Formats: sequence, structure tokens, C-alpha cells
Amino acid sequence: MTAAARRIANHAEPVSHRPDDEFVPLRTAARLLGTTETALRHICGRRLAEQGIARQIRNGQSGKLSWHIHRSFDPRLVTREGQEVDESATEILLHATQSQRDRASAKVRVLTAYRELLASGKPISSHIDSFISEHQDRSGLDRLSYRQLREWARHAPPADQPQRLLAFFIDRRGGDQRSGEATGRGCHPQAWAEFERVYLTPQRWSIAKAWRHVQALAKANGWAWPGQRHVIRLASERIDPSRRCMAREGQDAWRSRFGYKLQQHPDAWGAGEMWIGDHARLDFFARRRVNGVWSEIRLWLTAWLDWRTRKLVGWWIDVDPSADTIRSALHAAIKSDGGPPRRITIDNGKDYASYANVGITKQQRRELIRRGEDWAQRTQGLGLFGMLGIDVHFAAPYNHDGKSRIERFFGTVHGEFCKSFDSYCGARPGDVPRHGLPVDRLPTVDEVRARFPRFAQWYNDRCEHGIEDLADDAGRRLSPSEAMSQWRTTRSIMPRPESLALLLHRWEQPRSVGKLGIGVRIAGRTVYYGQDCPELRPLAGRKASVHVTYEPDDMSRIFVYDDQFRFLCMAPANGLHGGASPMSRAAIASAMKRKRDHERAVRDTLRDGHMSIMTAADIAREEQEKIDADRRAERARQGIGVENTDQQLRIVRTPVDDELEAVQRAEIRKAAGAEAMNESDLDFSQVAPPAADEPEEESDLDFSGVSFGSSEPDDEDGVLGGMDFWEAINGH
Repeated sequence: MTAAARRIANHAEPVSHRPDDEFVPLRTAARLLGTTETALRHICGRRLAEQGIARQIRNGQSGKLSWHIHRSFDPRLVTREGQEVDESATEILLHATQSQRDRASAKVRVLTAYRELLASGKPISSHIDSFISEHQDRSGLDRLSYRQLREWARHAPPADQPQRLLAFFIDRRGGDQRSGEATGRGCHPQAWAEFERVYLTPQRWSIAKAWRHVQALAKANGWAWPGQRHVIRLASERIDPSRRCMAREGQDAWRSRFGYKLQQHPDAWGAGEMWIGDHARLDFFARRRVNGVWSEIRLWLTAWLDWRTRKLVGWWIDVDPSADTIRSALHAAIKSDGGPPRRITIDNGKDYASYANVGITKQQRRELIRRGEDWAQRTQGLGLFGMLGIDVHFAAPYNHDGKSRIERFFGTVHGEFCKSFDSYCGARPGDVPRHGLPVDRLPTVDEVRARFPRFAQWYNDRCEHGIEDLADDAGRRLSPSEAMSQWRTTRSIMPRPESLALLLHRWEQPRSVGKLGIGVRIAGRTVYYGQDCPELRPLAGRKASVHVTYEPDDMSRIFVYDDQFRFLCMAPANGLHGGASPMSRAAIASAMKRKRDHERAVRDTLRDGHMSIMTAADIAREEQEKIDADRRAERARQGIGVENTDQQLRIVRTPVDDELEAVQRAEIRKAAGAEAMNESDLDFSQVAPPAADEPEEESDLDFSGVSFGSSEPDDEDGVLGGMDFWEAINGH
């Protein structure tokens, strides 16, 4: 027995004989008492019948016995005036929803037609099947059967009572189950609003948890609240998937599944005009040696993909993605393709958006955008991309659709290349079982790099794909390589491709020259370069900035350019010859000579009126400009040796094209050694000669404890034997 039925049974009071008209039908009593017919029927047969409160009364129309309960059983069965509560047809229709009335009207029409069939005298057995099929399609009712028609005809009121007949077919079992409109024990609007408030949140409450929460509030406030299964059905009908995804999974998930897609025309960019760059982690384990011990690691792929043809133009595989891997992949792409593209699309990561690549920091770019300024105009010619004449486009942050073509390429890499390794691990932990290979059987980084070109060749030559816009006019599928060769109309070339090696150095932000030279931040500490470089001394203490670049694999030197990207010098790190390392006599003599030549040149420039406003670096640059002008004129007369093709050629010049010879001379001097330097290395032809009465410069070094003129041969440290020290000083 339920709790409601137990309370009802305990509330009953025994009475004597009562007339039948004081009893309320079981169905009406269950509705007024807020319980079920089953619970009332259970206590009627056990307890209420013995007390005379419940009895079975025969229905006047059908003649069927049904339980009735006396009005004295509960005050809710009696009105305030003591009159019997009659559940009239008008009251039932008043509280019914429109969908309930429509469904009841359809049943009335079917019942009326069935009664007409019975009155016609036709044999039912031969006409019932066609009757059910016809009226079921016409009325839209489900599961219409002959048994159901007989029950309706037996219990329904006559046709001359249309309101009672319509009320007979109103379904009052807890409200409109399909539309969710509540009657009786349906769903209260405030209860549903509370359910949506706790369910449509980033906390992602389950329907069961939200239902229990609202159930407790419904009991406290007297709201109508249906069962959990009914709420699940209401949630699927009332809450559309787009709204559910936005509220529970966030904006990024909503954009991926329901966001408005802007389709770009396939010919928006021609073949070879725009590249897309990105990183992807490879789904297999490799090995590398760390402190003499092999350890497993997952490698990263940096790739550049042509937007129109999907051709892989450049790539690089390394331990971690960084600005260095971007430059390495770009270097490979430009070498294989012959020149840079007009435009690139990259993400907002710090490695792609670094100063070395873009010519502006990410914070500075955001500040310019906030102020409404054009950051691309401010950075024209700066950074690696700007020097190569490439327009940079940043994809929308956290939007995979912004680079969907290269993301799809990475899917092919994961499915074809990564799964060819025995150490395949999947994208996430637990996707596949552990490979179980020992570390010494995992591929090394070099082995992976050696295998990837075969995959790249297969990918670029593959024409078995489903890309609709990668086909010719006849509908034949083209491979990326075929599409590039057929559709390309403009080809970029570099007149001096060897300058690409200089551009691919790591470029730092503009620096000023101090008394210690130029400071470069490396691995968390500042390293100073060029303290002894005469080309940098005139710039010390000035506001003028210089451009600094270096090779990541060789941090012993940096390359210094002025604000017009004219090469100044190759500055070594300070203190390379100090400390406990032995210094040979030749090294001492060479250092002494460099210092005296530089100081003499600076003093001479200060004596001359015209030269007093020019530094040694300015004089050297003037001479270099004359040499470069003659060199450019000679190249213009000879022409540029490029192959004649049907494609239009786009000449890509870089700011460092004319500085190659200067850099090469600096490298040759470093390779030859400091002792090979002489006065011809610095051109001071326009500097006034020293005065005749100029006193001899005294040495700043004390050689009192050094023995000179020894007859012993040269030792391993390079100390001169048998040579006069002053001859070494003078470079003889």
C-alpha cells in the first residue's frame, strides 16, 4: 500500500447505509484526492467496503460494476456548501489543451462513423478491416483496433450529448504527454524554468540530477512535476541541440557543430600564391639521447601547404615546435619551390607571431589593433616574412576551420605515416594498447626525417582522393603536383637565393650599442657581443638601433646590420680569449694591433673638420655603397639568369641581398684567424694622416715577465719561437 493510500484508509470513518447518489466515481475521487485509481481501488476492496464507505455500483449505460466512494470519506470530495462535486463536461473541456481537444474530436468522428456502420446492418466482419484502415489514415490515430471501437461504443455517451461525448475522450492522465502542456499532474512553468536554469550550464548536470533538484522544489512549492522519463522526453522536444550545445559545451564546440560556415571560393587564391603553416604532433614514439641515455619522445611536424593545390611544399620534424622549426620548414619550401608566396596564413601561436617572423611582438600587434592602426603597414619589410615580401594573415584564434586544409592534411599524416610505425600510440592516451617496444628499437629523429620524404612524395603524387575542386575541366582528379604544374600562373624567384641563408637566421628586436657591446638574451641570461669591434664603438651611447641576427647552432658570434639593413660587422662574444685559456704571442700581437689601429683611426677623424661628424662605420658604409652601386649596375648590364617559361615571374628582393659579399668577407676573416688581419681590412683612405710630431703610443700591456727571441721551435699552444715580438706586433 502506498503512503497516499495509507493516509486515505486511516482517514475513513464507518457510517451506516447510504444512498447511491452520495457516492463519487472512483475515477473522479482519484483526481480530486491527488492519487491514482489503483491505490484507491486497492483500499476499497480491503477496508473501505467493510466500513460502508466504498461500494460497487453498476453503470447505467454499460451495466458494468465500478467502485464508488462516499463524499464523507474526505472533505475534498465535498464543496464548501456541502454539495456534491460533479466533474461536468464543461469543466473537463475548460482545462483541456488544444491538442487534447483535437485528438478527442478525431476519436468522436471515428466513433460516430462506427455507430453508423452498426446501424446500417452490414456484416461487421467483412467491413471492419477496410473501415479501420480508412479512418486510421484519415484521423491520424495510432493503434486503432476493433476491440477499441467496441469499448468506445459500449461506454461513450450518446451522440445527442456532444459535450459529454467530447469530454469522454479527453486524456487526463497527467497532461498532454507530447506537447508538454500541463493539466492535472503535468509540468508547472516555474518548475520547467528551474530545470532549464540548472541543466543548461557549463557544469553539465545530468537530467537525473536536475530532475531531483526540481522535484524537491516542486514538493516545497506545490508545483506539478512529472516523472523522470517524461522530463527526458520534454527536454528532447523543448531544448533544441544548438541551444543545448552552446549552454553546456561552450562557444567553440557550438561553432564547430552548428556555427555558420562561410565557404570560400576555390579560386580565391591561385596555385602557389598562398601557403598555410602549422604544427602537428606525430602519433608514435621515437627516441633521442639525453645526457647519454636514450629516452622516448613524440616528435612534432611543421609543414607548409599550398592553399589551392594542397601540395606539401616544405616540412621539418623536430623534438619541439618553435620559431626555428618554422624557419627550417620555410627554408625547405622556398628552396623546393624557387621563391616565397605572396601570402601566408598562420595561427596566433607565439612561435609564428614572434618578432623574428613578423617584425612585431604579439603584444604590440594587439595594441595597434586596439587603437585601430594597421599593424601590417608598420611592420612592412621587418621580420622574416616582411623581408621576403610576404603578406601575413592570422587565422581566428581557437578556430580549426581557419586552417581546415592543413588540418585535413595532418589527418592524412596520422592515418598513413604515423600508423606505419610499430610504436604508434594514437592521438590520446588509451586510444591503442601500449606498443611494448624497448627504447633501443624506437626510431631516432634522423630515421624519421629520412622516412618522411617518401610519404611526402606519395602525398603530392596521389590522385585517388575525393576533393571536388582538385580536378581538371574533364572531371579527372589531379594530384597536388599536377595541379601545381597546370594551374600556376605566377612564379616567385629570388635574384640572389643565397641571401635566404642570412634571412633564416634568428632576428632579434632592434638593439642599442652599450659600453659592453650588444646584449642578446639567450636561455634566460644576457650575453654581450662586439665589445672590441671598431665598427660598433662609434655607435656606443647613441639612440640609434642596430639589427642583430645569429645562427641558433653557432652562438659564438652575431651579425650586426644598421637601421637600413646594411651589414656592419660580425661581432664575437665578449671574453672569448680570456679566463684560464692560454694566449699565444700571435694572439696578443693581433689584439694589440687591432686596438691601436682602431684608436688611431678614431683620433684622426676627430682632427679633420669634415670627418669629425662621421664615424668609422659611416665612412665604411659610404665606400660600401659605392662598391654596391657598381655591382648592381654590372648585374643590370648582364641581366638575371632565369629560365624563360610561360609563367609570369615575380622578382622577390630582400634587404640583405646587397650585403652578401660583406658578410662573406667577415666570415673569411674569422676563418683565417685574427692574426691574418691587417690595415687593408679597414678602409680609412679618406681619413687624414697622423701628424708628423705625434708621439709613439705606449703599450697598455706589461710584458716584463715575458721572454722574447727564444730559439726554441713553436710549441703546441702557438707561442712564437725564434721570432721577434715586435715583428709579431707589426704583422711581419
